[in-house]
Amino acid sequence: LAQAWGEAGHVVGNHSMTHPDLHQPAVTLPIYQRELLDCDAVIRALPGYRRWFRFTYLREGNTPEKRDGMRNFLATQDYRNARVTLDTSDWRIDAKLREVLAARPDADLAPIRRVYLAHLRQRAQAYRELARRLLGREVPQVMLLHHNLVNALWLDDALTMFEAGGWAMVSPEDAYADPIHALQPELAAPGQS
Repeated sequence: LAQAWGEAGHVVGNHSMTHPDLHQPAVTLPIYQRELLDCDAVIRALPGYRRWFRFTYLREGNTPEKRDGMRNFLATQDYRNARVTLDTSDWRIDAKLREVLAARPDADLAPIRRVYLAHLRQRAQAYRELARRLLGREVPQVMLLHHNLVNALWLDDALTMFEAGGWAMVSPEDAYADPIHALQPELAAPGQS
């Protein structure tokens, strides 16, 4: 699948081998770094490969040592943090969709589609407004969506909705060229999103 995505012109980046949570005490910095390196060994020959890493659960570590250790590690490995500026909960909607289909394979899915599209629109508007409020300008958003059934069914509808709403699609390279992606936030209590 990743091979086909790369061949179709999409970027293939790193997200770890087994999706561990760096906030968990048992997930040490060396374990997490090994996850990145092991995944890199698998994907580096794929078309579209970039040395981009998106933190699992969008969590950079529950301690300054983990956060700074990973930031330094990414730099020494010539990796960029593939940040997300527009977080969604598409995975929750997907779980509900699968629950509905398991109970009734012939269920009317139109209400779930409406919720999905409304959720994406609301999240996009909220993050757009946050950028305007904090920075006084628009930023090219990088939206987090997952490879799942809800997106397989309605991603085209979502893209059409965004284009009709005046959003322009840009390449990840263009989005990541914005200075917002060079910031290194130092939060007292690291979280996610």
